[in-house]
Amino acid sequence: MNWQGWIFNGPASSGGTGTTGGTTGGGVFRRALRALASLRLTVALLALSCVLVTLATLDMHWNEIHRAQRHYFEAWGALFPMSPEASGAPAWARLPLPGGLLLGVALLANLVFAFGRYFRARWRNAGVALVHLGVVVLLAGGFVTSKTREEFTLSIAEGGTGGELVSDAFERDKDAYIAAQQGAQSYAEAFAKVTAAARARGLTRKLGFELRLEKFIHERHPGTDIPSRFASRVVVLDNAGGGAGGDGATGSGTGSGVTAGGVPFEISMNRPLYHGGYTFYQSSWRTEADGRQITILQVVRNAGWWLPYAAMWLIGGGMLLQFLLSLLRFLRRR
Repeated sequence: MNWQGWIFNGPASSGGTGTTGGTTGGGVFRRALRALASLRLTVALLALSCVLVTLATLDMHWNEIHRAQRHYFEAWGALFPMSPEASGAPAWARLPLPGGLLLGVALLANLVFAFGRYFRARWRNAGVALVHLGVVVLLAGGFVTSKTREEFTLSIAEGGTGGELVSDAFERDKDAYIAAQQGAQSYAEAFAKVTAAARARGLTRKLGFELRLEKFIHERHPGTDIPSRFASRVVVLDNAGGGAGGDGATGSGTGSGVTAGGVPFEISMNRPLYHGGYTFYQSSWRTEADGRQITILQVVRNAGWWLPYAAMWLIGGGMLLQFLLSLLRFLRRR
């Protein structure tokens, strides 16, 4: 029996007797399954994804990047523009959009149902199966990341150390964040007050190790005050030690790095530091009245960090396997 035909089209299409699936009691159900497996739905969802990315990118002109990311890509639905007062658009003109989560789940369902409807389980299609599995893992990884990722801020003055993170959730509470800084005479004091206030609400996290800021590097374009490069030269103070590279060890995004506990590592815009399951990104900096530099690092903990890498290996391996299988069939026919 052709189980795919029976599920999507009814008993008549699988060699059985009876009327077609469209006129039986299960017709509505089967039409819904066929709609979920439709390639037209795939094109529509991809087009909506392009619209969402385009409008979210435009809205980042008026809003902070991470706030826009949460509004558009980590929600089931969104309104464009996010802040009418910032963009100058009237509130009634806001455009409702499907959010990144909704589009991701819909694409995942469409992929699974289309695979179930059209795929034929043969060895010659093994590469295609791996590619589809890789895309499923990639979409699932985006969902896991949006639900499990944690974001923090770490501020360190030159010559100082830092090992307590302030949750991004506290910074999003603007009233509490501003109130915590009242009376501060310097940025270092303001951050200390913010850390104490966040700690009182249970919104801090101890790293289990510390970073010491050896030097903050701030380079400008010649003849201007426009920054061309800024980076933090840090040392990981970790009694447990650790090797270089990969998540959970000290190193660059490419796996080259330092031995924890002694050799400085330079964190820059495109070169994060990985250590202890955390990723440290160069975010910003401040200069105190006495000329002392303070670096601001964005710190991310993402339990699903490995899923996109696994997905790329599956997709790449599937494409290679499908090419080799096609090549072998071609060579056999000659």
